[in-house]
Amino acid sequence: NLWLSIVLALPSVIILYLLTNISYFTVMNKATLLSSTAVAVTWGEIALGPVVRVLPVLISISALGSGNGSLFSSARYCMVGAQYGYLPDVFACIHKKKLTPIPGIVLQGVIAIGLCLPSNIDGLIDFFSFSAWIFYGITFSATLCCKFTMKNAERVISVS
Repeated sequence: NLWLSIVLALPSVIILYLLTNISYFTVMNKATLLSSTAVAVTWGEIALGPVVRVLPVLISISALGSGNGSLFSSARYCMVGAQYGYLPDVFACIHKKKLTPIPGIVLQGVIAIGLCLPSNIDGLIDFFSFSAWIFYGITFSATLCCKFTMKNAERVISVS
């Protein structure tokens, strides 16, 4: 249920952010907070002590999971685009047993390698962030455009 997930997720994230900031101000004084270049690391060193060494591993696992989700969702977009005829038919193929869109994943790998070769990582991150926000804006605009120009169309997700 999309509506329920939005209603539960937004307040949960807001509460987590507030609790995080309260925790920062509880553990550190103003001078320590302002002089720190990485507030979360300073908080971890003070509050967690030697356990702080585990945090980079946990952050790496989280980043890997996020990257994995992005990889497979983007490959699915490629697959659906091919099914609708916007991309070559080869990208509509999926693995027989695992049902993963292998051609879309390979395409992403080739594009990623191509982007990494001539550039440094900072340029690649800037390029990706800019491109991602451009596509988010286009998606938002297209959603609004469809809502007002195709009022009687059947919708999978309905926002009242």
